[in-house]
Amino acid sequence: MDDLAKIAFLAMVNESTVEYLFGWLKGHGLGATAMKWIAAASGIAFSVAFGIDLFAAFGLTASVPVIGSVLTGLVVARGSDFLHNLGKTWGVKQPKS
Repeated sequence: MDDLAKIAFLAMVNESTVEYLFGWLKGHGLGATAMKWIAAASGIAFSVAFGIDLFAAFGLTASVPVIGSVLTGLVVARGSDFLHNLGKTWGVKQPKS
């Protein structure tokens, strides 16, 4: 599997995990800001844990190797939000909690 496909898959897993475990925050006044921070933290955790580095895939290496995975985690976190918005645009209905 190529690196971009891994990142897309990781973004979907991240989105699903954040929505499933922390979706209840939306109804308690914490809303979008809290969800973005949680998505960022989990995206970074997943990318570091699985050693996914988008920058290395493009031939860019950081002097501190984990930096690539951390930055990829932020892309994964943003990607999960992007995939969520894309699903809304295409009319994918979210389950009611």
